[in-house]
Amino acid sequence: MVSRENEIVIACLIGGVTLSAFVADAGAPPIAVSSVLVIVAAVLPMLINNRREG
Repeated sequence: MVSRENEIVIACLIGGVTLSAFVADAGAPPIAVSSVLVIVAAVLPMLINNRREG
């Protein structure tokens, strides 16, 4: 069984990849695409999981 924390990470990862693909398709520079991916797929799950713990 997958833990709640891992479910959040997986959902954010899927959303981050999808959103970064849309940003790349819109013609944004590569730094913007990378920033979206890092924020949504790495920072957001950490914030959500830390908020849930405390």
